[in-house]
Amino acid sequence: MVMSEEIKNISFNDALNMLDSVSKESFLTDAWIPSLNRSIKIKEITAKQQKTILESAIDSAVSKSTFGKVFFEIITENCLEDKNTIENLTIADKASIAFTMRSQISDSLKVIFREDPKLESKVPLKDILNKFSSYVHPVNEILEVSKNGVNISAEISLPTISEEFKFDSHLYGKKAKEDQIQEVKDIITNAFLGEAAKYIKEITIDGTSLGYSSLGITQKLMFVEKLSATLVQNILEKVIVWKSDLDKVYTVTYEGIDKIIEIDNILFLSN
Repeated sequence: MVMSEEIKNISFNDALNMLDSVSKESFLTDAWIPSLNRSIKIKEITAKQQKTILESAIDSAVSKSTFGKVFFEIITENCLEDKNTIENLTIADKASIAFTMRSQISDSLKVIFREDPKLESKVPLKDILNKFSSYVHPVNEILEVSKNGVNISAEISLPTISEEFKFDSHLYGKKAKEDQIQEVKDIITNAFLGEAAKYIKEITIDGTSLGYSSLGITQKLMFVEKLSATLVQNILEKVIVWKSDLDKVYTVTYEGIDKIIEIDNILFLSN
């Protein structure tokens, strides 16, 4: 058989470097970043990264830190932006990146809308990605409570992916066995405080900043424990509104049934 072109043999390392170079230069896509109101270039997810996500799916159902850690590392590695920009991407940006990366694997996603009797359908991911372009990223807000002449305020914002990673590692990093009830209770109660703490940017008493943003996770949780229950409740109510607005972006409907697509390992492993 006559070949039109001669096939060149190259070394294993050269071939590996060639694949790496092609991945960085050719297998790129644009991901819309709501907090920046622009697109950024990201590398498509690799088979190795998908394998790592699969391994995270085998982790304890109680712990959510493994997938969070894996996906944080994937974003850090695949986003072609400077380190500071990447660390300040928010959880809304992470969601957009997740669906963009998933759409490079397949342009549709099989969704189970009902278990019994089973109702499932494939949904086009472009519909979700289109909604991100019109999603309005929330701006920072200041919530206040006053009592007996003392004013305490908390500035809140959507957490960055780096802050979310730190909180989740702290709150869920210790694996709990299903039969160790106290450990599960601790995770639930810490998660309640952590959810508020994760969204707080700064705390001020009568105009004096308490330096919350520079604290470690344990110290931040101690601060939140001392806050008025009313202020924490107000924070959580605003968090619910923000989460609901974001959930609407990746809510899909089939035969009158709504389904929120979870951003987890299953998103990258399902058909």
